[in-house]
Amino acid sequence: MKVGRWQIERARPAGVTGHEIWELPGSDIEFWRRAGTTYVHRRRAEGVKEAEIGREVASEVALVLGRLQRGEYSRALALKGFTRAFICGGLTVLDGFRESLSALKPPFSLQFGEGSLGAVMGGRAWLSEQGFDSGAVFDVGQSALKIDLFAPQGEEVRIVARDLQRAPIVFEAERRKLGEARLAEIGAASLEFVADVLAESLESRFLPPPRAVLSLPCPLSDDLVPGGSTYTHWAHDATLVPRLVQALDARLQSRSRLAQCRWRQAPEIRLWVINDAEMAAVEARRQAGAGGKMLVLTLGYGPGAALVEG
Repeated sequence: MKVGRWQIERARPAGVTGHEIWELPGSDIEFWRRAGTTYVHRRRAEGVKEAEIGREVASEVALVLGRLQRGEYSRALALKGFTRAFICGGLTVLDGFRESLSALKPPFSLQFGEGSLGAVMGGRAWLSEQGFDSGAVFDVGQSALKIDLFAPQGEEVRIVARDLQRAPIVFEAERRKLGEARLAEIGAASLEFVADVLAESLESRFLPPPRAVLSLPCPLSDDLVPGGSTYTHWAHDATLVPRLVQALDARLQSRSRLAQCRWRQAPEIRLWVINDAEMAAVEARRQAGAGGKMLVLTLGYGPGAALVEG
């Protein structure tokens, strides 16, 4: 896909497939409701100690992964029989989480990744596989945006919390009340927020050549149509990625602080777009090595998954 001077393509790492598991039933409720940041925030507000929250999340993860490995979920049979699990995301740094999950002795090997930067590290690994030692990684998460600008001489990482005023999370009951026009406005405002954050990251003096990987927190078709996420009105919108690129490019051209930015003058900017769990899986494969079936689990706002084979 070409949008102005942007050359955009869907990244498809060999041997990596994304899988939706966030809605699978867990102990007594959907997986994401006990293995996501909403649950953690609620338990903290109730005064529960951090280590106990970590144990609770680990118990739910062990339960669901065990069922996945045994093939007990009919809609996730492709994940049956995995022999390794690589787990990353912000919730993996909860006190007691890693120790509790390891102590449960699951019937597969465990390895843990870089906390909330798993997808970012995967973007770097993807660019390296394409033969580049520099570039930008834009990880649009459901709780925060992570941006990594890197080159041989160094790197700069920014983490920007999602602004829930500009990009609110609208749950199903409220969506039914708001109506299509208002939901479309919220979706457009969320896109503008993301474009602002990405543009501000490019104001850095440390800026690599004009190429980037963009990860989105949702399923993504080959023609860049997103699936569902907490970003309102983004699902099934074939214009989303082109509109985001256009909004970012408009900021590159208009902001005075970007006057000397080499992305502003570049005749072409290359962009690869990928699902966030798939991007994390690229780094997981680099760290864990090849062999057998490896489930990559990302734990943030909710759980995401990818399978690495071969």
